[in-house]
Amino acid sequence: MGSVFGRLFRVVTFGESHGPAIGVVVDGVPAGIALDESVIRRELERRRFCHLPVLNPRCEDEEFQILSGVKDGFTEGTPIAVVVWNRRAVSDYYMELWMRPRPGHADLAYYLKFGRFYDHRGGGRASGRETVARIVAGAIAKAVLRQTINVDVASHLVELGGVAISREDYTFEDVVKSWEKPLPIVDDEAMRKAIDVLVSAVKEGDSVGGVGEVLTTEVPPGLGEPVFDKLKADLAKAVMSIPSAVGVEFGLGFRLARMRGSETNDQIVLREVGRDSRPIGSAVPWVA
Repeated sequence: MGSVFGRLFRVVTFGESHGPAIGVVVDGVPAGIALDESVIRRELERRRFCHLPVLNPRCEDEEFQILSGVKDGFTEGTPIAVVVWNRRAVSDYYMELWMRPRPGHADLAYYLKFGRFYDHRGGGRASGRETVARIVAGAIAKAVLRQTINVDVASHLVELGGVAISREDYTFEDVVKSWEKPLPIVDDEAMRKAIDVLVSAVKEGDSVGGVGEVLTTEVPPGLGEPVFDKLKADLAKAVMSIPSAVGVEFGLGFRLARMRGSETNDQIVLREVGRDSRPIGSAVPWVA
């Protein structure tokens, strides 16, 4: 089972939805990165959405423990292991689903692959609960990015249940502040409509889909490697490994198929560069 992602920054997730815990081991983190429990807790709290029970009826308290790799609030340069305990799993509901796989879930595929050894409770490894391990790994990754190359990452919803934001003038700071709202949507009117659609769908025993956007502050050139290890190739693999993800695009994405190259090509301009603005592994100024 493919539970390992990355090479230099290596993430291994483990645990089942209704097992004792979900966890992650992150290797490749340099020593000296400030990382206390509050950094991880903030991200786990953002995941819960307990103020909207229709989003997360289980609503775990997300009690976690850092087992290794961190001492006195700083990383040690050794593998960081974190477990998040499963305290509110109720497995009885899933007993009747053992021979009644749910459409849209991995029940049937996992049963055909693993037979009676598949832990069907809550979907096992295919449960959305598994993403809690990714959240922990992401919290660590964000701390590394911020403290080594001064890059911040933020995300928000641009569409939910067919309701799309109408704003186009939002900034990175607007996206960060959107997490103070009931849903991380920069457009208040769209947010209210999306909540109504979401609640209505749940009351009808249904669900809705959405589109998220991830933004970063200025990323230095040279991250990733040519051909198969491009940064966007690795990111696409990570995103598409999330069970509910069905598509990923970068920049203008699929809209590029309906545009001419003259409309989409970036202009190359000479920038005033300093020592910190050179490509990784290069000793000469660059243009972008």
